[in-house]
Amino acid sequence: MSVKMILEVYNSKRDLNGNTYWAFVLTDVASGAKVYSALGGSARGNAEIIVRQLGYDWEEMHYTSQELGKRDFNNMTRDWPYISNAAGLIAAFKAQGVKVGKKKRK
Repeated sequence: MSVKMILEVYNSKRDLNGNTYWAFVLTDVASGAKVYSALGGSARGNAEIIVRQLGYDWEEMHYTSQELGKRDFNNMTRDWPYISNAAGLIAAFKAQGVKVGKKKRK
């Protein structure tokens, strides 16, 4: 299978209260369109779950993860929207003219 989506997950280092914050960038390989999302503090693993709900197999996804310092993370994600579900991802890609949606299960 060929890679169809690239998922880049970012998390901040822990703050003084022990919280980490999460964000992701999802790229459609065919069109090059990217969707950015800040997920907040309790979203560990949510990016993978959201993308899996789009119907892609893991073999079709390239995944990277990176931890950033708190300031670097906040500067990078300052203007990123909050997308918490697959419907939000689909809408964000459709706004860029990319056809993304759930595959039909066999």
